[in-house]
Amino acid sequence: MSVGAPLPEAESGDVRRVERLLRDGLGDGGFESGFALGRRMSPEEAFALTLT
Repeated sequence: MSVGAPLPEAESGDVRRVERLLRDGLGDGGFESGFALGRRMSPEEAFALTLT
């Protein structure tokens, strides 16, 4: 969960790299759709998905 603080540069580079890989694999629409779905989930809902 984000606390609104900016990520350190070393971590933000990792986030950008992973986002690019996901966008390349899913397409921009697939990425945006999945990202929006994830933002609407509670932490408990997101955790439950890891168990399936």
